[in-house]
Amino acid sequence: MNIMQQKAIERLSAKSSQLAQASVDYSRPVYVLSPEVIMYDVQDVMNMTGYSKKTVLKLFSDPELPKLRIGKKTVVEAHALIAYCATTHDKDEVDFWRDM
Repeated sequence: MNIMQQKAIERLSAKSSQLAQASVDYSRPVYVLSPEVIMYDVQDVMNMTGYSKKTVLKLFSDPELPKLRIGKKTVVEAHALIAYCATTHDKDEVDFWRDM
């Protein structure tokens, strides 16, 4: 695991623990289905990782990322995002990321 993957996992883990402890914010939709199931949308992933919107949208359109459509929003479960970030996705080997 490289340093970027470790930092992404640390950010995601910190964010999930903050969301579990935080009170409900009614200005945004709540994606906490239970204390163990936390969902992130595109904006959440952008804030946690610091990636651009284009990169996060490309990530969400990757067929290997397990995601869920809730209405018009696409969300990803926290543990699935951590597992996805922990695996290596080489641009030269995976056709999906070659276009970026």
